[in-house]
Amino acid sequence: VRVAGTVRAARGHAVRVPLHRGWPVCAAFRRRGDALGGNRHLGYSRGMNFIRERALSGELLAGAFLNLGSSMTVEMAGRAGLDFVLIDMEHGGGDQESLVPQLQSASATDASPLVRIAWNEPWRFKRVLDAGAMGVMIPWVNNAEEARAAAASMRYFPDGVRGAALSPRATGFGFDFKEYFSKANDNLITVVQIETKEAVAAAADIAA
Repeated sequence: VRVAGTVRAARGHAVRVPLHRGWPVCAAFRRRGDALGGNRHLGYSRGMNFIRERALSGELLAGAFLNLGSSMTVEMAGRAGLDFVLIDMEHGGGDQESLVPQLQSASATDASPLVRIAWNEPWRFKRVLDAGAMGVMIPWVNNAEEARAAAASMRYFPDGVRGAALSPRATGFGFDFKEYFSKANDNLITVVQIETKEAVAAAADIAA
């Protein structure tokens, strides 16, 4: 059921937008924003701070492990001039609830936010990528099969098994979905950790 509602827009303008169960329909509000002299949303393109191509080109990138679960620590590290910050959700003190403020802090700097997840499970990738991580580090990858599973979890269909949705922060809450969706598979960086004798022996296959 759709009903009309009034939303206070920029410069004090009140516009009528359709509501669905009490929430403004994003596309409708976007069209109304255009009518007021341009899109009023900030967009998320600045948050798409990919570093994969820079890494593949051989550029020396500086970053830091951050394991305090603190958004202020992330902001401090980003403002120090690092190319990336790696938020540790394997051994660090943060959780999913504290991750979003940390990613928001990273977006206020030039540092690309990467996240180390606790285990190589698809749902863990979905949660951190949807929140806005520009890359994922995966611990304890021991063979090519596990590496392929990690790569699939990083990518949308048809290249992987990551589910697509308009609502997450990574897509600008729907406003930047097309841009993000078109870039994510090729630009998100995947980092696997080789931590066992088995993995060392299979390193070439894992890298392939």
